[in-house]
Amino acid sequence: MGKLLALALAVVAWSAPARAGPCLPWAELTAKLQADFAEQRIGLGVAAGGHEALELWARDDGGTWTLVATRPDGFACVLKSGKDWLPASPLWGAPS
Repeated sequence: MGKLLALALAVVAWSAPARAGPCLPWAELTAKLQADFAEQRIGLGVAAGGHEALELWARDDGGTWTLVATRPDGFACVLKSGKDWLPASPLWGAPS
């Protein structure tokens, strides 16, 4: 699942505007994701160039998900969000 998650994060980060959503201090934004949406961080990676960390947050029940980019200044920005999150499964096999 690690390679699939890294690929998904790279594709979304490449296709998304650098600052697509609200930006707040990391602690404030992530507390809001936890309190308002019951999301927990399920993935973390470093963007190409090493200047931003990408985090994937999602609800345990798959209800919502949020992709967050955290800058070196400590501000975190929502890149994308959605609903109906499904974790990758080894049973799905390799893409063709």
